[in-house]
Amino acid sequence: MEILIGIIFWIVLVIGVVVTLFGIPGTFIIAAATLLYSMLTDFSGISWVLIFLLFAIAVLLEFLEFSLS
Repeated sequence: MEILIGIIFWIVLVIGVVVTLFGIPGTFIIAAATLLYSMLTDFSGISWVLIFLLFAIAVLLEFLEFSLS
């Protein structure tokens, strides 16, 4: 089951990177996938600090994109 979760996680990460090329906020997809993966694996490899940083970076990047365009 863990292998399936890992494979799905990586597929969603790749989708998050690809949709960024089309102007869709993929950083939030990546952050949400990381949060979901962490919850499914009982936070064994990813800490709350990393998840918070991912969401903070996503918000910062969206703010910069909005303010610079």
